[in-house]
Amino acid sequence: MNGLGWSAIITLAIFVLSNIACLIYWSAKITTLLDVVQSELKELTAEFKIMRESYVSKEQFTYRIAQSDKEHSAMWGRIDKLKAGA
Repeated sequence: MNGLGWSAIITLAIFVLSNIACLIYWSAKITTLLDVVQSELKELTAEFKIMRESYVSKEQFTYRIAQSDKEHSAMWGRIDKLKAGA
C-alpha cells in the first residue's frame, strides 16, 4: 500500500474515533440530564401526592359550608337575643 492509502486509512480511523468519542460524551451528558430530570419528577410526584391529601371533595366542602352556616345562624340568633334583651 502506498502513502496515499495509509493516509486515507489513518484519516478514516481518526474520523471514526473522534465520532465515537463525541458519541460517548453526548450519551453521558444525556444520561446525566435524564437522571436529573427523573429525580426532579420523583420529587414533583411526591409533592403532588402531599397536595392531593389537602384537597377536599365536593361533598366534604358542602358539609363544611353547611356546618359553618349553622354555626353562623346560631351566633346571629344569640346576638339577636342579646340585643332584644338589652
